[in-house]
Amino acid sequence: MGVSRSPDDTRAVGLAFSVYDDQENNGKTKKGAKAVVDWILAQVGVKLRRMTIHLRSFSTVRVAQHVKFELKGTVQDNVMGEVHLFEAKKRVIIPPPSISV
Repeated sequence: MGVSRSPDDTRAVGLAFSVYDDQENNGKTKKGAKAVVDWILAQVGVKLRRMTIHLRSFSTVRVAQHVKFELKGTVQDNVMGEVHLFEAKKRVIIPPPSISV
């Protein structure tokens, strides 16, 4: 599992990982991805997370959905060709306004 460089000009950071056939359905990738995503979100300057997923990598799509990524479309990868683009925005919790008495 890896994280791309510092945030780019859109304040996005990429996440990359592989799921090998003999390691599918054991939950380790979901746990690892969640830990890395939580760490990314704690970094200053990160607004958006991105990952590209091969069109036939169904287990990777499940992991992406588990860590709250959404399918945004397809893009061309220099090596893999057409891939799915998933993104997740940083969630901001706004406290309720204080009530003056």
